[in-house]
Amino acid sequence: MIFIMNSIRSFLTKKTQVIDRFSGLLDQSLFSAATLLQTFAYAKVLSPEEFGAFGLVQGTCLLMQGVQRSTVVLPMIMTSHQSGGDAAWARFDFGLRIVVATVLALLALSAGVLGLKPYFSIAFALSAVTTTATLAYEFQRRILFLQRKSLTVVLCALTYFLLAGVGVAIVMFWLRNVTAAAMGLFIAALAAAIVGWSRRDPLPGPSVRIHDHLGIVGWNLLSFLPYAVYNNGMLLIVGAVSDARAVALFTASRLFTAPVQTLLQAIDSVDKPRARRMFASDGSVGLSRSLNGTRRSLLALGLPYLVLIAAGAGFIVPTLFGTRFPGMVEAVRAWSIVALLMLLSQPLETGLLVLHKSDLFFWTRSAAAIATVVTLFGVGFLIPPLAPIAPIAALVVGWGAGGILAGLLLKRQLQKAVAR
Repeated sequence: MIFIMNSIRSFLTKKTQVIDRFSGLLDQSLFSAATLLQTFAYAKVLSPEEFGAFGLVQGTCLLMQGVQRSTVVLPMIMTSHQSGGDAAWARFDFGLRIVVATVLALLALSAGVLGLKPYFSIAFALSAVTTTATLAYEFQRRILFLQRKSLTVVLCALTYFLLAGVGVAIVMFWLRNVTAAAMGLFIAALAAAIVGWSRRDPLPGPSVRIHDHLGIVGWNLLSFLPYAVYNNGMLLIVGAVSDARAVALFTASRLFTAPVQTLLQAIDSVDKPRARRMFASDGSVGLSRSLNGTRRSLLALGLPYLVLIAAGAGFIVPTLFGTRFPGMVEAVRAWSIVALLMLLSQPLETGLLVLHKSDLFFWTRSAAAIATVVTLFGVGFLIPPLAPIAPIAALVVGWGAGGILAGLLLKRQLQKAVAR
């Protein structure tokens, strides 16, 4: 009888995990499909300058999502055994949104004084509006994942996708400007956030004291700062040192790796909580088993696609964009290497976070950021023909350096855990 009950429990657990992963993948697929649709459509109908400004809006939103993930989402997941989606984290997140919107609005007003490129002013102004909605949507998504509300997660993503599609249609056939494009993103994210907020369970009282977890928040935020250099923040660096056309090339070529980003975010949404649970129940052995399973899943799903786009870039790029973006074939191939390194690095970073080694996480990302910056300017100045893809080549080196160091440190921490 005990054997039967354990078998039933194991089956139900695996079934729940499959449902969670499938809903996470569907959620991210819809979100990324909307982003892909926006990027592809606007690359074709907006001028390179307007599209570059929209790319900065997208990049700023992604950058601020990274700040939110470091200061709110990851600490909330790490303390979720105390309460699933604590009200204290909700208040903390609301304050973060206010701060982010205020800073971006001030940057828009002072862009001229700071000597930034002209298109930065409109991009920051639009970002101040769009980030408030995108961060609200992201927080609701994470709460729903913690509450295991898979169908509601998918419903929110579907809402976002449909309204984003309406926004794309408006821009393509009526208002061909960056303001309309950004407002389409804002409305889609706001509506999805409202759907999630209205259908989630009430949050429990503030049983988590944010003050008790400021160390985690601080190290995560410090870890994000170098990470921004070799991830989403790279777009802002490109905009600052180059022009809108370089931003447009960077943004347009990156869309070919969007399916891999979708896969990473989908797996990340469900596997970080799962890795924490397996570590809590089975220690370092359970954690290693979870991380190895994640790595196999990522490579099995992502590697064939990356090989395809790297091999077929010479045909795919001219077919979709013609000669609109010189150097794009080489950029797409470089992005495929970046994406592969990201697939390999994700389980390593998860392991360090679950072990509460945010300080080591900071050092791995700092090493990656330094390698990225040195490569960026080294390639740009020493090999002028490669200057258009210098930012992406720098990302290859940065992700590679950070991944190697993270792997070595994680192996050492797991060995220490076993020795205890």
